[in-house]
Amino acid sequence: MTNLRHLIHRTLDIGSGLIISLLIQMYIFPLYGIIIPFWKMLHFSLIFTAISIARSYLWSKYIFKYK
Repeated sequence: MTNLRHLIHRTLDIGSGLIISLLIQMYIFPLYGIIIPFWKMLHFSLIFTAISIARSYLWSKYIFKYK
């Protein structure tokens, strides 16, 4: 798998997690009295998603390199 294809795969995988995470937060947070505006929730989720994409990409490169 080329670097670009690998990065696209990881981005789609983690991006779908972003959508699921936002949906869960929208419904679960209010049950615990946590009220966060949607745009702030999205901002936090995007930061964690970017970190997750980089982490996943680097781990995969490490595993393929030392396989």
